[in-house]
Amino acid sequence: MLRSNGGVLIYTEPNADIVTSGNGSGMVLSPLLSGTYNGVTIFMARTGNGNATIGGSGVFEIRGTFYMSNGQMTMHGNVTRTVAQMIVNLLTIEGDARYEITGLDVAPPTGPQYVYLVN
Repeated sequence: MLRSNGGVLIYTEPNADIVTSGNGSGMVLSPLLSGTYNGVTIFMARTGNGNATIGGSGVFEIRGTFYMSNGQMTMHGNVTRTVAQMIVNLLTIEGDARYEITGLDVAPPTGPQYVYLVN
């Protein structure tokens, strides 16, 4: 984990999983605000198939980018889940929670700007 400017970067190795579950479990994280990983909060290694399961009844707020290009993210529970930007291979949303994509602390694009919806 790198820490600078009040933000963090969590890097997971290939095939590692991130799991939050249970009453009150969760996280509130802000990204690095400069350097190579500017705007990235969680980066899962590209050479693996890690998974993220975000559940429970606690706060889950990720400012910056949650990057897992080969992984699967499952979000469930009954509280608000907030992520600034997600780059995932597969996203599953379950439950009666509110899900927000905010764009907070996402680094601005440096090249041509395109929007894609891929299924």
